[in-house]
Amino acid sequence: MIGAIADDHPNVTVPSFVARYQINFPVGFVNPDSIRRLAALPEGMRPYVPLIMFVDAKGMVRQQYYGNDLVMVNGKMEGTIRDTLGQLLNDRLAPAKKKK
Repeated sequence: MIGAIADDHPNVTVPSFVARYQINFPVGFVNPDSIRRLAALPEGMRPYVPLIMFVDAKGMVRQQYYGNDLVMVNGKMEGTIRDTLGQLLNDRLAPAKKKK
């Protein structure tokens, strides 16, 4: 798991965010325009945070959730994270299909 903060001033926001929420995994930063492209956010949309994205080994976004999604606000996020990670791992470990 890696955390990334999309901000124009990461030298200020990253350390304070990590300290405030006592994050115990790597956290970096990304240019806000880059995250908008990766998340395919419509122009002008400002999503609720956090934005949780699951990216597969090929770099494809397989699932994403905004801070106001039902799984985030109804206490179902841990199970959703576990299920999604399990699916991604199973997909990656599945044997290659034989060519005909």
